This record gives sequence, structure tokens and C-alpha cells, in this order.
Amino acid sequence: MEETTHCGKAAMTTAGTKIQGQDEPNNLNLAISPSKDKRAALQLTLPSVTEISNHLKKSLAEVLALFYPLAGRIRDNKYVDCNDEGIPNVEAHVKCELSEVLNNPVPGEFCKFMQFELDNIDNKFPLGVQLNIFECGGFAIGHCIAHKLADGLSHFMFSKTCAATALGDKAKIEHPEFISAKLFPPRDFTAYDAGLGITRNKVAKMFVFSTSIIEALRAKYRDSEGLENQKPPSRVDALSAFIWSRYVANTKDT
Repeated sequence: MEETTHCGKAAMTTAGTKIQGQDEPNNLNLAISPSKDKRAALQLTLPSVTEISNHLKKSLAEVLALFYPLAGRIRDNKYVDCNDEGIPNVEAHVKCELSEVLNNPVPGEFCKFMQFELDNIDNKFPLGVQLNIFECGGFAIGHCIAHKLADGLSHFMFSKTCAATALGDKAKIEHPEFISAKLFPPRDFTAYDAGLGITRNKVAKMFVFSTSIIEALRAKYRDSEGLENQKPPSRVDALSAFIWSRYVANTKDT
């Protein structure tokens, strides 16, 4: 099935497939040949869009063998049936260059680079993947993971494993452990209605922090009382602490 959507000036044509877990190894090679004039130069044969797409599909199938709940189905909005039915995978051809999106981002339009509508409570898929291919040859991969199943750290772990698998870097491939039910036994939430989504209008905004501002935040938290002998906060630590402190400050009286 193919469809066309629009993202600002960009028209997107999409085609869908389903990916299931597999254990077959997979490598993408660049063909290298010496130049004819015997100079110290190498000619690279870049992979085609089809080769890139097929390589990512095979890599994703390997990753799903490790993160197998993501290939299942959400039942009654309460648990995951690990039936290995696979995930929907979409290829979208975006009629603009990647630089246009990076240089003039419109946060409200980013959802068009992902498989599902955000906060779709009726969605039964734990994971959806969309490969966005731009006219310049660049591409962007959109992951959409159900937050009821995976938190932000779990999403980062999954993304890093996808990248490591695609690159063939076995040392960086994560092997998750699904033991949360043992650590936090499920309780009976029969009376809880999990079918409520965001009922108000959604607003998407983007805030850009310069390098100097982030370094100033790191210095501020590094010198905070009680943290003098601790490991210095990373850029993500410092920025996350600042954002959450502002959130708390603006909501403590509401």
C-alpha cells in the first residue's frame, strides 16, 4: 500500500511492510577499487536506497529477536502478547532535501516522519518504524515506541542497539533483560481506565540551547552544594535538571 502525505513543502510517498525477528547475520559492504591513474585514491561505490533499506530491515529483524516484546501486540491496553507477529515498517520518500528540515525545523510537523499518530490509545503495536528518504539521498529513521511499554532510557537502548547492529559492532549490541515484573509485580488495576488520551489541543515547541549555555549549566550543577566530589554532570544531565527544575517551579502552586 502506498500513500502520500505532506510535511510543509515536502510531499511524502510511503509504502509499508512488516518485519519479524530473525537470527541471520547481515553485512553491508562498500566496494572499493584503486583509481586507474595509480594515484593514492580510492573510489567508493555508495549503496543504493534499496540496499540501505534492505540492510536496515535485516538489522531491525535481528534487534527484534532481542527486544521481542516490541514484535508482539498490546492487549486490552494492559499487557503485551509476545506473539512475534512483527512490526509495521514504512518507507517514505520525502520531496525535499534533509537540510531543509534541519535548517528550518517545524516541530509540529515532525510526527509525519514517524509511523503512528502520537497518543493514539487504540494502537496495538508496541513499535513502528519509518525510513524517511530525502531527495538529496539523506535519510532519517523514525521510531515510535509505546510509552506504556518502554521509557526513554529503554528507547535509547533500543536505538543504540539498532545502530550497532547495522554497523556490525557486536561489542555495543545491548542484550536487554525483561525482569521488571519480578522486581515490580503487577497489581490489579481493573477499575483504572487506561483508554484516556490527551483531550486538550497539543502544542509542539522547540527550544535551542547554545553550547555556552549548556556548559554554564554544567558548571552550575557541578559546583552545587553536596556535589563537589561527584562525577561532573553530562550535558544531558545538566539540561534535563534545568528543564525539570523549571517545570517544578512553574507547577508547584497549581
